[in-house]
Amino acid sequence: ADDGKIIYRGIKTEIHSGIDKNLDGTFFELNENGAVINIDQEINCGCGIAPEVTINHKKIEDIKRTKKISRDCMVCGAKLQYLEKSIQQSCYFCGRKLWTNTICTNEHFVCDNCHSQDALDFIKSFCLNVRDKDMIALFKKIRAHPSVPMHGPEYHSLVPAVILTVYGNLSGQNTEQLIFEAIHRGKTIIGGACSFLGICGAAIGVGIALSLLLKADPYKARERQIVQKVTHQVLKEISRYHAPRCCQRDCWLALKAASQILPKYLDIELAAEEKLICEQFSQNKECIGKLCPLFPGRQ
Repeated sequence: ADDGKIIYRGIKTEIHSGIDKNLDGTFFELNENGAVINIDQEINCGCGIAPEVTINHKKIEDIKRTKKISRDCMVCGAKLQYLEKSIQQSCYFCGRKLWTNTICTNEHFVCDNCHSQDALDFIKSFCLNVRDKDMIALFKKIRAHPSVPMHGPEYHSLVPAVILTVYGNLSGQNTEQLIFEAIHRGKTIIGGACSFLGICGAAIGVGIALSLLLKADPYKARERQIVQKVTHQVLKEISRYHAPRCCQRDCWLALKAASQILPKYLDIELAAEEKLICEQFSQNKECIGKLCPLFPGRQ
């Protein structure tokens, strides 16, 4: 909408008065009784009940990734190189020319949108259809899907989606629209934020989830301070490790920290008890081995 609010298909959304004048006939404006008031309709004898729009598990399982390699360069599997200065490069998949710090040794570039879209489509669908009440258990299930790579910016959306899904399952609150918004906000965090911006996207992900649950905005002093303090606490846990990036490790640390910190502000316990033992260490060239809390034998 003109005020920046995102309107999702099939979800009722409140908008400011006056903005509706700029919406076309593809939108239904409802009154307090749920009747459409912006489109003239004829009364007829039709009395059929519209079928519920649901996402079934079969459709979720049918979400497959496009042909991409799950680690290092998604195009050829070559090692990624991180540049000190951004350069303009065309994305291998969509062709858009964008500024980037990251190309592979064969000079392939994949933009954040092409890198993450398959995974985000799956995360969105999956989180709306599961009843998990342990954040680590849900995290493991999502990572097992072939659309989710070993590392990448999709994890910036994954963390808040996991938190909000488990929160909704425990509290009984409908968090569907919050999950959509969390995924959208997570998409705005660039790949490599943990070094290029000085804050890991997994920590920001916890902040995103809490911000949505507290309805924080830049004008609300209390909520703004809480979200910043919590994000700082989570980042402190992640930054304790002298290690290159590992999205599995950093997201696990973020979710474990969230389970300890968030109940103070949400009055609900968020479990993160499921065991996670690393199975990717032989594939992760930057693995820190026994220094990692997820390395086999450490837990």
